Amino acid sequence: MNKELQTMREIFNDRPPTISLYKEIIQGKNETERSNIHFSFGQIACGYWNFLSKEYQHFLRNWIQSYRIEYTDYLLYHTPIGFNRLQINTSLQKLFISWLAFLLSSGIIAEKSYIHAASNFLLCFKFDRLSLFSLRTYLHKKQFCWKNSSINRIKFHRR
Repeated sequence: MNKELQTMREIFNDRPPTISLYKEIIQGKNETERSNIHFSFGQIACGYWNFLSKEYQHFLRNWIQSYRIEYTDYLLYHTPIGFNRLQINTSLQKLFISWLAFLLSSGIIAEKSYIHAASNFLLCFKFDRLSLFSLRTYLHKKQFCWKNSSINRIKFHRR
């Protein structure tokens, strides 16, 4: 535990953690270093929340909102949550996603944002080759062109 928390403190050089400072710090890092930092923050958020000061808890809440894709990827691929999702039959996946888009557009589900809705959806249901970003984009587009869009436009990616 001390190693992860120490790493977090070193990243900020004992300055108060903020998202703007974090963005400034990781701009100078390469992709591997950024990925490692995101992974560490995912570990800290999931495993050490109760040991963090209110200042770091506040930062991590903001980090989760600002970097939802990275946090969701951490949860799906590095925790038991990813293994316990419900598998949706491949032939029903597009229908299921269309159903979610309809619920969002009708106001039946009141989510904060499309990325928030998409990440919660992917934490519950397992879809082959569907990224958080492509689901969020699809839901956003579906909101504005429900009658004119086609469910077949959703993009699936290989993992």
